Amino acid sequence: MIDKLIFIPLFVESSELTNRERQNKMTFLKKFNSKALNESDRANDIVNIGVWGSCCTRDIFNSKFIADYKQHYKITVDQQHISVISMMSRPVKLNLHKLEGNVSPFFKKVFVQDMEKDFFSRLKKEKPAYLLVDFYTDVRYGAALLNNGKYITNKLWQYKKLSVYNQLNIVKRFSISKDPDQFIELWCEKFDAFMKKIKQITPETEIIINTPKFVNVGFDGEKKIVLS
Repeated sequence: MIDKLIFIPLFVESSELTNRERQNKMTFLKKFNSKALNESDRANDIVNIGVWGSCCTRDIFNSKFIADYKQHYKITVDQQHISVISMMSRPVKLNLHKLEGNVSPFFKKVFVQDMEKDFFSRLKKEKPAYLLVDFYTDVRYGAALLNNGKYITNKLWQYKKLSVYNQLNIVKRFSISKDPDQFIELWCEKFDAFMKKIKQITPETEIIINTPKFVNVGFDGEKKIVLS
């Protein structure tokens, strides 16, 4: 089903990762510059990149950390903080035009995308050369089942702050930490469908799996700090 997957540890969830290390990650990625799918990319020596996952992957393409990344890459489609299980479910119809709540504009956008599940339509339009994927959201949050059989991302602590939350009738939550066997069985089913869908709509896109790691140790100068 998938011709080629590339697994690379691009980012580690830790304050131990210095700006130099982030720069090294970008240097590693630059070897993929040889593939640009259209003439405009070749002319500018810019590679179109898609991102699915979280800041573990998105921050590789962040000028605060990698000042010159735009000289090499352009983010054409970006999706963060949505579970694969949610993505492979049907859209949830809510009145999202007057969405209110004590959350940032970023998280309002994430909520809308979690309900509308429009990532594939955006991916089909852009067809990036590479799609970088991480599964932080699935591992950290999991998914929630609604009473209508649809799934959303299990970021309920965030969603509860929104005005439309009471329209979501949660019947079950799926978490790798609380019910790993059931979660993994469901996730693997949706993961297969997720990858198949990507290859159907943009078969030339190479998929790179970013493999971040959870850690509980950081450094403040020379002082080692246990975070949890």
